[in-house]
Amino acid sequence: SVSRPRAQTLVDLSQLLALLPPTNATVRPDLGLVRHPIDENVLFLALRVAPDRLQDPAVTGTTHVFLARRDTGQIFNLFSTVDGDAPSLSISPAGRWLSVVTRDGLLLYDLVEDRGTVGVDGPIDFVPQWSPSGEWLYAASEGRPYLVAPGLENRELTAEPLTCGQALWLGAG
Repeated sequence: SVSRPRAQTLVDLSQLLALLPPTNATVRPDLGLVRHPIDENVLFLALRVAPDRLQDPAVTGTTHVFLARRDTGQIFNLFSTVDGDAPSLSISPAGRWLSVVTRDGLLLYDLVEDRGTVGVDGPIDFVPQWSPSGEWLYAASEGRPYLVAPGLENRELTAEPLTCGQALWLGAG
């Protein structure tokens, strides 16, 4: 017989809500989650809090991004951003950059410098994809592909809209 590990609660919703200012908004169960690629005890969570009028697509909510430590049980509220969709997170392979897709574009958060910057302005078409080295992030906004170099200037790859939704990273040599 195969023994399976017991499921355990890593983070309770009430723990996240306790870190936020009181609100009358409805908390949607939309939750983004990624594990740090180097430190398995670090999780990043994104929780969307929205006004009661959820059926109106013009109404936005706020996405709160948290860092949770599995080993100590500590939870920190890293930042918040206005958002209109379900939270989407990805992290660079070395674990320095956290990308967050928002209603208005792509936000890159430098976990070393503890600051955020806009990666791409405009609605993002799909979850951005990191290169294996973590030096580049492929994203598209309204059909226009971008290569984003975190901390540097972004490059729009073409002026013509494309329908490509994925990147294939090939190594040199």
